[in-house]
Amino acid sequence: MNTRKNCLPVSAVIVHFRTFELTQMAVWSLKSHYPDMDLVVVENNSSDGSLDKLLQLADTVDKVSILPMDKHVHHGPGMNAGILKCHNEWVLICDSDCIVYRPGVIETMFSEISDNTYMVGEMHKLDKNGFFADSRTDPVINYIHPHFALVRKNFYTKLPPFEKHGAPCLNNEIQARNMGFDLIDFPVVKYVYHIERGTVDKFGYGLGIAGQKLKINKFLNRISGAFRK
Repeated sequence: MNTRKNCLPVSAVIVHFRTFELTQMAVWSLKSHYPDMDLVVVENNSSDGSLDKLLQLADTVDKVSILPMDKHVHHGPGMNAGILKCHNEWVLICDSDCIVYRPGVIETMFSEISDNTYMVGEMHKLDKNGFFADSRTDPVINYIHPHFALVRKNFYTKLPPFEKHGAPCLNNEIQARNMGFDLIDFPVVKYVYHIERGTVDKFGYGLGIAGQKLKINKFLNRISGAFRK
């Protein structure tokens, strides 16, 4: 039933951190639609026994490999490590709290690409710090959210890597546009259920002082907006 999907030049990456049940669902979901797709699960040094569970999962599901991190590198660098591990032209980055509920999502995403396409995914409007834009935001940045997105690897390696940040692809995507690459908006929600904040709600972003500064800036933006109303 799925043989027509096996020739897609795409691998997948899921970054895992201490949410094995969610990651397991994401793996089963992807592999039920794309059983022959190579899938790399980046184990982000969970230190809670997750690695053993993931290795057992990889033993029972074909073409799943586990990439353990020596330390917790956070989501952006975790995606970077997974992308560099993949061998196909395209990499699907998928959050551990995503469930594919409708067939044909990757094929439909591929129908949108051209020779100059770098990323395909759901576009959000952000400010320069990675927060959602509002009517006062200038400039507004069109941002492909990485919860479920296709990335062309040979373009990716020419750009700054995904980083430790609440919007880990922001600088990467800005530079991609500066280099003339295309980023394509795609209605991911029509195919994928995103639980959202599965890891963040449980463990936070872990962005340290920089993260606290961003939260303060967001709070100040809200206050200033309230006074301008």
